[in-house]
Amino acid sequence: MIKLVISIILCSIILVECNSIEILLIGSTGIGKSTLVNNLMSQNVAFVNHDDTGTTSVDMYNVTAYGFDFKLYDSPGLYDGNNDDKSIMKMIIDKKAMLNIILVCYDISQPRINSNDIKLKQDIVDNFGSDILNYVLVVYTKTNLLKEDEIYKRIETRHNRMNWTNTPWAYAYNEDHQSYWVRDLWFKMLDVSKKHGLSVFDIYKAGMNMLKLKVLNNPTPTPVVVPHYYYESTTRNRKDCIGIESIVYLLKDDEVIKTSLDNIQLGDFIKTDGGYSEVYFIYKHKQLGQLLRIRTFNDNIKVSNNHLVPVIRDEEEQLLKAKDIKIGDKLKTQFLGKSYWSDVTKIESYYGLSEYILTHDGTIIVDDITVSCYVSYWDKYLTCFLGILYELNPDYVNQNNLLIRIFKNIYEYIGPIC
Repeated sequence: MIKLVISIILCSIILVECNSIEILLIGSTGIGKSTLVNNLMSQNVAFVNHDDTGTTSVDMYNVTAYGFDFKLYDSPGLYDGNNDDKSIMKMIIDKKAMLNIILVCYDISQPRINSNDIKLKQDIVDNFGSDILNYVLVVYTKTNLLKEDEIYKRIETRHNRMNWTNTPWAYAYNEDHQSYWVRDLWFKMLDVSKKHGLSVFDIYKAGMNMLKLKVLNNPTPTPVVVPHYYYESTTRNRKDCIGIESIVYLLKDDEVIKTSLDNIQLGDFIKTDGGYSEVYFIYKHKQLGQLLRIRTFNDNIKVSNNHLVPVIRDEEEQLLKAKDIKIGDKLKTQFLGKSYWSDVTKIESYYGLSEYILTHDGTIIVDDITVSCYVSYWDKYLTCFLGILYELNPDYVNQNNLLIRIFKNIYEYIGPIC
């Protein structure tokens, strides 16, 4: 049954861009898909039956969350003899779904993995190849039935044993236990959507009905490798800046252009957390400095240890130095011109050229991630006169200007003290 259902779902997709992020929930009967829909929408819209099959049709719900528009498709339980295959497929076709994500749901409260759990993934892979898993987010429901210290251990074990190791996952409570899990699930769905640029599945008929996906590859620049002896001679001075190859959004002649930070000039308007703001100071380092590459699901930023970055930690938004950021913290990232928060997945150290840049707004969108223009808690006050100087005479705000070089020496001395 599952093979036929998924074939009809994906072959009914129209290859056009969609305005909403469209999500299908699938899984066995009784695992809590309809309850999950209700929690995601913060209202009881999906019928929940605790004694028998609940959903008997493919129900679609419109919801706006964190500024993004979604369509949720709640499907009847799979591997249930009470459901008629043909009627399910007809209902899916009638919905004309243009799916971006498939939420594959499992009941994590069950003590053992059953045959249907294994069958669910295997049927998907057998029909369409392993590439389809790039569009899957595994959701483990009913975590409220487990002890807090048991949740992650069981999910990790279950995830690996069912061979979902390289597929992202999230967990869900079947009650309003702690609301932050709802927010985190939305954010992970946005991560999966952004990974593929909201492109829908591309279907080719070559012999058999096989599904192939176009995955956007964003290669990460190779870190600059320098001998160990060179580190000492190039890191004596403070280089609290952003990697010059970082991508920013430049507003020029009413057109938004993506370009590297190295191409930005004084007076340019670049995207910040509050819109587009004028650049009033640039300092380009000529020597290599130590930088951190902090990765999220889709993006990464390359900043110095002391550069300030907005994060969410312990459910609180904070401004932390890059060196204090940990895996699991959330960074503010961009998708479809809007902001959401994505988990830090990896942190690496490397050496490269960097650049210091100030805007009137005080923030800057770098490689789609929001970072502060300032590199210490006192930096805003130590550098405020640069903005005044730029308004008086932009020609003075040049890193080769004697006044700026004097200020730089003072700043490097006072900065560590502050």
